[in-house]
Amino acid sequence: MPSLDQYGSMPAIETLRHSVEHRGLYDRDDLNFRFIDNTNYMIIAAPPGGGRNPMSARFVRHFNFFNYIRNLEQYTFNIYGQILKGFFKTNFFKQEIISSTQSVIKATISVFLAFQKQLLPSYKKPHYIFNYRDITKVFQGLFAN
Repeated sequence: MPSLDQYGSMPAIETLRHSVEHRGLYDRDDLNFRFIDNTNYMIIAAPPGGGRNPMSARFVRHFNFFNYIRNLEQYTFNIYGQILKGFFKTNFFKQEIISSTQSVIKATISVFLAFQKQLLPSYKKPHYIFNYRDITKVFQGLFAN
């Protein structure tokens, strides 16, 4: 998130808000208004904390909210299970390897959850933020030739 200025606003977010509300921005060279047509905006934000600032209500009011529930072990297991089984079948692996997909996925998810619980971000180690992209990277490593 951008840092707050002395008035508590975030200039980058205010510029985006202006472009959403007025459907364009002013050109700084010739001071003419430039319209932005046929554009959709999508934002992704996490709750404030850990270096994240609260989003401005003036900006957020333009969007619809979707909530993502974190504890989706079964859904995660099903999604990556289908991906892994499809990869093994299309690349003609033996049945013993195909049948081991469940144990590989369970092990990966359990290690991921352990990292999330034990390696929390701090001011000394702010890079300890784990998400499902990390699980995907594990499976991309398995798929590499």
